[in-house]
Amino acid sequence: MNQNHHLHNQSNSNHSPAQVQPGADDKQIRNLLKCSLCLSYLYEPVTLQCCGNTFCKDCLLRLYDSASTKNCRASCALCREVLSFQRELTVNKTLWQLVQQLVPQEKLLKRRQADCIEIPEVQLSGGLSTFQQSATIPLFVLNCTLYPGAPLPLHVFEPRYRLMIRRCIRGSRRFGLICMETNSLRRGVRRIGTLCQIEHVHVFDDGRMFIMTRAERRFAIEPREGEQHDNRPHIFTHDGYPCANVTWIHEEPTQSVQEDTECASMCKHLHSAITQFLKSMSPSHSKILSLVQQKIGTMPPRNHMEAFSFWSASFLSGLMDQEYAHKILECRTTRERLSALIALASRTFESGDTKQSLFLRKQLIPHSPREGEEAA
Repeated sequence: MNQNHHLHNQSNSNHSPAQVQPGADDKQIRNLLKCSLCLSYLYEPVTLQCCGNTFCKDCLLRLYDSASTKNCRASCALCREVLSFQRELTVNKTLWQLVQQLVPQEKLLKRRQADCIEIPEVQLSGGLSTFQQSATIPLFVLNCTLYPGAPLPLHVFEPRYRLMIRRCIRGSRRFGLICMETNSLRRGVRRIGTLCQIEHVHVFDDGRMFIMTRAERRFAIEPREGEQHDNRPHIFTHDGYPCANVTWIHEEPTQSVQEDTECASMCKHLHSAITQFLKSMSPSHSKILSLVQQKIGTMPPRNHMEAFSFWSASFLSGLMDQEYAHKILECRTTRERLSALIALASRTFESGDTKQSLFLRKQLIPHSPREGEEAA
């Protein structure tokens, strides 16, 4: 009888696995505890009901990913039995207990670390924590700029990104979002990106994923080691998906009370311009604001100047080209960011640029009510 199939049948019983004496049936045990796909020790083994063969859970998911891109059904790597996709793969508890009993813990820990993505944190007083100054993070490359605090829905269908997201979910649930370089003279990706946290995951029947993420903070991609004179971001791949060494960007504090006062005045001016624009969309501007906030996140209070400036950037992003949008993301001070946003808002709202206003309205709410109508 197939040994894997025998252990699979045992997994439904309440009996613990038999204790294996050191030196007994070594060859059989070593063969039993190896995965034919990754050629390493089985990790979270899953026994296929159709044929009784066993593989690592993550190896099977990657097998499904590969098959989906070829528009074909996955098959067992040993017997070629056709497999049907399962969103939930049941771990063979009996075999998994045997692996944990016989395989050195440091090898299992190394495998666990390989199968999940953690971004190191430093514990602070009062139960708080923050990220270390630098880290290695996985990257999702898109042709868009995302500001801290903004939500972003993503449809994940490429096998490399499916693997990356699964590993993120097992770890700190975070990855970096980086924008493609639009300048034809500078190929590659931008240097400044945004760290995103995964808030919700839905897996479709064919293995594709829909995830809802929210941007948290900014980072800068470091250049290649030993080439600090070259400021170009260095991207490398790990198991197919892009990664980078990054340092976190901290907002530079205001230098004086006068600068604080100026920033507060700029926030008030920008808030007034946005409010007037929302009122022009509908007399019931509070309902319009509610719809807008569903798309770009809740508007922070004006006295939270850094957060308000990023929210305003998300609000006005429909008016920006990629260069201007990234310029806003790169701003190191709240004052610099507010100044650029006010200039953009003035050109659109105060100058009476109807074409740009209508375009922004469609970007924020595709089916927004006409003036005089109430939002549904």
